[in-house]
Amino acid sequence: MENPRIQVGDSFDIRCNTEAYPESVSYKWYINGQQLFNEESSTLKINKIVKSFDKAEVKCRATNKVGSEESTMILNVNHGPVIVEEPEDILAKPGVIATFTCIAEANPPPTYVWIRKSTREVVGFASSMSVTADEKDEQFVCKVFSEGFEEVESNPVKLQVIRKPNT
Repeated sequence: MENPRIQVGDSFDIRCNTEAYPESVSYKWYINGQQLFNEESSTLKINKIVKSFDKAEVKCRATNKVGSEESTMILNVNHGPVIVEEPEDILAKPGVIATFTCIAEANPPPTYVWIRKSTREVVGFASSMSVTADEKDEQFVCKVFSEGFEEVESNPVKLQVIRKPNT
């Protein structure tokens, strides 16, 4: 079985490539070890695949009078980035290092860019970004990219600096 390039929402067929003599063959299909009852042909039809099947193991078992043979493939389901953990606001004293984290899921794997909102300056390239609090409050945005898909952006996150009251 080949590993085709699959996108979320695709419909496709997986063929159990086996050669047997005698040709009177019965087929069984499994996904992640669970047998798919009512699937007994040499081709498995998948309709509108969902993200949760990324990395799923699909196996077919062909059996005739002489014995059986198995063929396995791992599904590689491409899907755009989704932020699963938004960064949170931080309250810090001047001079303290604050670390923001933004976690996303995507296939191909996500890449990250952190941007200082006021200047649009790029300040980081990982899921976490650290910055030293100075005298003023700042806002940052986490942008997430995955090849072949549109970028997504986190909600703006604030670094609020604790200051003495002015008199």
